[in-house]
Amino acid sequence: MNKINRQFYTLFVILMITGVGITLYQHYKLGLDWQPDAQKAVWKFNAELDIAPTVIGNTMRVNLFVPNLEAEDALHESISAAGFGKIIMRSEDKQNKVAVLSKSEVKSRQTILYDITVPSGAKFVEPPVPNLKKAKEKITHHYKAKERITLLNAAKEIAEKSSDEQTMIKHSIRFVNSGKSQNFWQLLIQQSPSNQQKVRVLGDILTTLNLPNTILHVVPYDSAEKLSLRTLPTWIAVFYQSKWHIFDTKTDALITNPDQKAFIWWLGNENFIKINGGDLRSSSFTATKQGISQERYLMLKNSALKQNLYEFSLLNLPAQTQEIYKIILMVPVGVLIILFLRILIGVPTLGTFMPVLIALAFKDTSLVWGIILFSFVVLVGLSFRAYFEKLQLLVVPRLGMILTIVVILMALISIIMHKMELSQGLSITLFPMVILTMSIERLSIIWDEKSGTEAIKIAIGSLFAATVCYMFIFNEILEYWFFTFPGLLLIVMAIMLLIGRYRGYRLSELYRFNALMKKNNKKSS
Repeated sequence: MNKINRQFYTLFVILMITGVGITLYQHYKLGLDWQPDAQKAVWKFNAELDIAPTVIGNTMRVNLFVPNLEAEDALHESISAAGFGKIIMRSEDKQNKVAVLSKSEVKSRQTILYDITVPSGAKFVEPPVPNLKKAKEKITHHYKAKERITLLNAAKEIAEKSSDEQTMIKHSIRFVNSGKSQNFWQLLIQQSPSNQQKVRVLGDILTTLNLPNTILHVVPYDSAEKLSLRTLPTWIAVFYQSKWHIFDTKTDALITNPDQKAFIWWLGNENFIKINGGDLRSSSFTATKQGISQERYLMLKNSALKQNLYEFSLLNLPAQTQEIYKIILMVPVGVLIILFLRILIGVPTLGTFMPVLIALAFKDTSLVWGIILFSFVVLVGLSFRAYFEKLQLLVVPRLGMILTIVVILMALISIIMHKMELSQGLSITLFPMVILTMSIERLSIIWDEKSGTEAIKIAIGSLFAATVCYMFIFNEILEYWFFTFPGLLLIVMAIMLLIGRYRGYRLSELYRFNALMKKNNKKSS
């Protein structure tokens, strides 16, 4: 392979890989949909807290956990609390985020509303693996000697029944939920356990069994009712075999794809809310699925990321400018169609770009009326050209007169169609007028240099090519793809590169030389 071929194939591979890579990145990473006008599914989670002051007129400070999500998943977040100062910060254990609200003088009951909008499958920031040594030290400080022995005996009994980490976890969950473990609870806490106590002890048993773990407090996506702090489901995440495994603390089921099933609000055994100067009277959590436009979704995501991800994107341009670029970005597609028609099929056209410009001119007149008007004006223009030739005029004055005739014709067409109450003729603007006059000028030159037959053949070929281009350029889906995924233009360039190396017969040439091929076959036989 020589140097030029090596460069050719290298450029082709680079264009294809880059174009495909950028397009797939925009779809899978940035969430851009393949379909125009697609609705993006998002979830809005809401927490409503009703707090009564302990002493009227005193200060109040509220600390509450808020979801600790990946940056791109927190599309919109807001806290509504009249008169409160608000700040969101990391918790001490780095597992959660905490909203700190404070107010200097509270005279009545306060309502705090927290809202967050996330895409489906929003991902919680993966927690650090707990230090087993420190976790065991906490257990030592939390329980008395007798209680620690009770916990150790329960852990030993579970370990003897288990063959691996998963069965050990399942036996632990069943143990704390079993009605047969009443003696254990009497020895450990001297009473029947609440759900919160069961979950805390479950974590302590797993820690005793050398399994690092953390509690997940979740709001299910399919929850149709309001949930309170008491009814909020809990999962337990256990770290073994170098990754986290999540189990339901009620059913002991291993949960696969947890991000698709529930929204993780906070981690750990700490209470969801801490209040100084007040008491929590009621709480509710709700989940609502919504559909929003892709433009709105991208705007929210860009705002959430707080970086220049879309700063240089076409989607960030003003709406009017976007409409212009939706057409401009389709011009290379039109050129690709012309290359295919000219090089592979052999359709004669007025150069490479003129049929594309004619197709763009059809936007103002519509396809059918554009073909009719183009054919009529070109035909009349060429007729006058034949007449002016008999007057033996010089080339440049003759062209000037032809162009003047074209302008007069188009003006007359507009007047006549206005009288007939047809709006298509009024759609002729400066752009299609320039294209038509340029086309007649080019055809006139071809008529002079070659023949009238050749000029008509090229005019028909150009009109056919322009019609095919129009169907592609103003296709809604293609227009959306190339505007939303401009990396596709690199793939178009790669295809142009391949066509540029084509040296074979055109389809029209195979038809032209068909008789000659038959004659050669007869001679050889």
